Amino acid sequence: MNDNNKVKILYIISTLRRCGPTNQLYGILKYLDKDKFIPTILTISPENKEISMINKFEKLDVEINSLDLNKIEYLIKSKKRLKKYLSTHDDYDIIHTTGVRPDKLVNSLKIKNHLTTIRNYAFDDYPVKFGKILGYILAYRHINIIKKINYKISCSKTIKNILKNNHAIQSDVIYNGIDANNFNIMEEKDNLELKKELNLPIDKKIFISVGSLIERKDPQTIIKAFKKANNENKAHLIILGKGPLYDECVKIKDENISLLGFVNNVSQYYRASDVYISASHSEGLPNTVLEAIGSGLPVILSDIGPHQEIIEKDNKIGSLFELKNIYELKNVIIKYINSNKNIKIKNRARSVLENNFTAEIMSKNYQKYYLDILSEGR
Repeated sequence: MNDNNKVKILYIISTLRRCGPTNQLYGILKYLDKDKFIPTILTISPENKEISMINKFEKLDVEINSLDLNKIEYLIKSKKRLKKYLSTHDDYDIIHTTGVRPDKLVNSLKIKNHLTTIRNYAFDDYPVKFGKILGYILAYRHINIIKKINYKISCSKTIKNILKNNHAIQSDVIYNGIDANNFNIMEEKDNLELKKELNLPIDKKIFISVGSLIERKDPQTIIKAFKKANNENKAHLIILGKGPLYDECVKIKDENISLLGFVNNVSQYYRASDVYISASHSEGLPNTVLEAIGSGLPVILSDIGPHQEIIEKDNKIGSLFELKNIYELKNVIIKYINSNKNIKIKNRARSVLENNFTAEIMSKNYQKYYLDILSEGR
């Protein structure tokens, strides 16, 4: 530990682009106790200003540096560049990485106090992102890198168990968290006004789904089930996000389904909605579901492990359906179309967030873990 008794932590991430892992890092740093910790961020590649969150991080008064490597330079120069960076900066007590490139780079230097956060299962995620062959190769390599890292955090019990059972990797669990202040429950009259403002039908129950339109998220199952359930036109479905399945989703939707792409005011759409749906096949611990319950929405979720972990905190806040089962999802949607709005459910959903999945709780758990790493007992 440093002479001033503050723990110096270097957070290495590919870039600060707007995405789940970057949001999680922001949450850790926003609630970091600056009387005990001195954080620094090091990115591997330059920022794309249009999709970067760097301005938000700068407001946290955190030092931000970059290796400024493009993809080719990363393959050739990254190890040398990081060595040079570390030689010209004060010693860090802990280096905390997230993602395959940061994990690989820091592991190559055999740094003792190296902590990684694992936010997905590589064999589910990478084949979808990079194609089956390249994806499986990258997943295999990343899993082997993770095995060599001294300290490993999984973002859910599901990820922990998959790593343990499939790869004999031991890890601890710290749940993802979101900033509870960014999401809230709306009064009914305000909900109606917001629906008008967003051009949503005020006489229908609004269902919402948020996420990339990719195979793993399975938006087709949501659309098909919703169409079957909504034969009396009592509801409307909005889907936020884009991806390779966008055109297919447009082809199979009907007039009661709106595909709105990416929006900058997601929180407003949550507040204007009545029910959240996810048919995802695989997750770490999904931010969008946490955002939905933080907005007081009951949730309809596929029965994968991370969804079960959220629902088990209070099974009154939503329903699970069998993965890929359009018929079962249809029946659950019908139940919610015909149910009355219930402020108790809204408050219970919000309480699940506040008691388990806030950024502040997550950050405090990481801070305790950092101190444990440096203690004699670890």
